[in-house]
Amino acid sequence: MKGAASSGGGQQGKPAGGFGQQGNSFVGFIHGLHEGRVGSVNVKWLADVTAVGLIILTVTGISLSLQTLRAQRRSRNKRAAESLHR
Repeated sequence: MKGAASSGGGQQGKPAGGFGQQGNSFVGFIHGLHEGRVGSVNVKWLADVTAVGLIILTVTGISLSLQTLRAQRRSRNKRAAESLHR
């Protein structure tokens, strides 16, 4: 069988080199984090709370940026209008 399954030398569905293992490796830790685990502790609720917090921070940050950009544009337009009237 040729194709994607025969490229890499790892087991089917797992990357070669042992990087997909759940041991004490850094990659195993990251994989567990994405599944909502830290070691053997279930922290899915913490991941959910963190995700909601990041969404709120992103939306409020964009809102503040838009307000600042609007104020800068008004100031720039006001200065341009004043320089035309002189």
